[in-house]
Amino acid sequence: MSNYLAWLLLTCVAGALLALAAYRLYAGRLRSTSHLGLRLLIGTLVVLFVSSAYGARLEQVGDINCQATDGDYTYGEFGWSTVPPGPTCTFTEADHGFDEVRGPTPVMSVWLALVAAGAATTAAIALRERTTSGSGQAQR
Repeated sequence: MSNYLAWLLLTCVAGALLALAAYRLYAGRLRSTSHLGLRLLIGTLVVLFVSSAYGARLEQVGDINCQATDGDYTYGEFGWSTVPPGPTCTFTEADHGFDEVRGPTPVMSVWLALVAAGAATTAAIALRERTTSGSGQAQR
């Protein structure tokens, strides 16, 4: 299994768990104050799935992403880096006349930080809403 497929699987599982957790926390108690948490959840899931689609497109196109120079018809070998996460292009002396590895850029690391922040914020709001609604029921 390639690094990308493992990453995609992890992303989909995380999104599904996030959606399940939100369903369990918000089911039956959607009030005006809890809409912020629901919006954050939906935003986080959208970021997860749009990024996964972008990564799938990169994987499908493959080596064409790795053009040696603009207008050149020599392509490097496309791959994925685990740490830091992201796509890489590898050029070898034998095939390209130079040894170089390009990438990954900070984009995937920033993406992971944003998804983690969105998920943590959503969980915190959901937990606060659950505790608030739980204490309100106990006072009745």
